[in-house]
Amino acid sequence: MLATLYAIGPMAHLFGGTVEQSYIAHVISFASCIGPYHNESHCNDNQTIRGSDSTKYPIPKNPFKFNQVKFFVILISSMIILFILAILILSRMKIQ
Repeated sequence: MLATLYAIGPMAHLFGGTVEQSYIAHVISFASCIGPYHNESHCNDNQTIRGSDSTKYPIPKNPFKFNQVKFFVILISSMIILFILAILILSRMKIQ
């Protein structure tokens, strides 16, 4: 299965676009220095980005919330317009 990821902060470059779900588990292990990746070069305490550096970038609120609201407003507006057009067409058909 595929998953789309959104990431910021340290090791965010590993997460980008659409990837296999198994890739996600490996990347999390790699970035966290656990499992088979505990001896990687970036796992050295002198090189690992930890603590306040990882909170340097604020996590954005839901970036899709506005788009969802906008979508539903457009959807409902379109349905109302179609309903009004259907009533107008039916009323003209009855007149003739």
